[in-house]
Amino acid sequence: HLLIGGVGMSGNSNFLNSLICGLVRQRSPDDVRFVLFDPKCVEFTDYYNLPHAAFQVITDDAQCMYALLSLVRETDRRLKIFARVLCHRIDDFNKRKSETEEDGVPDIWGFKADESADIQDTVPYIVFVIDEVAELVSRFGNDFIAPFKELMSKGRAAGIHVVTATGSVYEQTLPPPLMECFQSRIAFKTHTQAESLLLVNSPDADILSGPGDMLLYRQLGMRTDLVRMQSAWISPVDVESVVDEAGKKYPDVHPVEVVPGVV
Repeated sequence: HLLIGGVGMSGNSNFLNSLICGLVRQRSPDDVRFVLFDPKCVEFTDYYNLPHAAFQVITDDAQCMYALLSLVRETDRRLKIFARVLCHRIDDFNKRKSETEEDGVPDIWGFKADESADIQDTVPYIVFVIDEVAELVSRFGNDFIAPFKELMSKGRAAGIHVVTATGSVYEQTLPPPLMECFQSRIAFKTHTQAESLLLVNSPDADILSGPGDMLLYRQLGMRTDLVRMQSAWISPVDVESVVDEAGKKYPDVHPVEVVPGVV
């Protein structure tokens, strides 16, 4: 899970576009699917017909809440399926050998692996991209924070990951218990040293030099790591080209609309 923060025009949105397009070019919709939330209605417009998108780009807060709850349910569903075939994580599940299914070893749910004909061979990774998480925290409070934390705590094993950006790095909008769920954080230029400290445990993000200049903070087991890096640049023309190429390559795969009460 990844949290990205910084002032406007410092590189947040461009980094998200680089990340999405990089995965789209390297992976098929069978490998990775996206759930994209764009409350500003302008950042992800190029992805409305992206084959890799599970849903059409979400722009409504209430629809985002429905999508979040559907991902929590999908996490629980996947973990139960993994247990039925004696797998711990998504990579174990997707790479499991056919001999395992023939062994018929009983699992904790009382099934045998060879009785699990209803289980698909593989499941795709899902990347939940939120362009502005602070707005959801402010509007829904714990109704958002509780399922969001549940998704992050269990989602990794199920192959469901959260990538979110925010321009408001304050304890009121991103309380410490929520911040701790993000083991990787990126700070582009911040308004103040206090924002930088909250985001990457360093005061230096307020003196970064310009667009794309960033600090990457990572929790690596018992230690932490802070690296200054330069984000890649991707132009709107490049984004459009990547989406068009994906549409031609996977013409039969289309995102669906989020309908409250259905997802």
